[in-house]
Amino acid sequence: MSTMKKPGIVFIALFYVNILFAFDNPLVLINHDLRDGLISDLKAVELKTRVLLIPESLPDR
Repeated sequence: MSTMKKPGIVFIALFYVNILFAFDNPLVLINHDLRDGLISDLKAVELKTRVLLIPESLPDR
C-alpha cells in the first residue's frame, strides 16, 4: 500500500467513528424527536438547556 493511501484510510476511519458518536449525542436525539413530533418546541428548548448546563439532570433514554 502506498504511503498516500494510509492517511486517507485513517481519515475515513476517524470520520465514521465520529458519526457513530454523533448518533448517541443528546442534542442529535432531541432534534430527531422534535422533527418527528414526539416533543414540543418548548420541551426541546428545556432539554437542550439541561444538556448544556446540567447533563446529569436528563431523563433516561
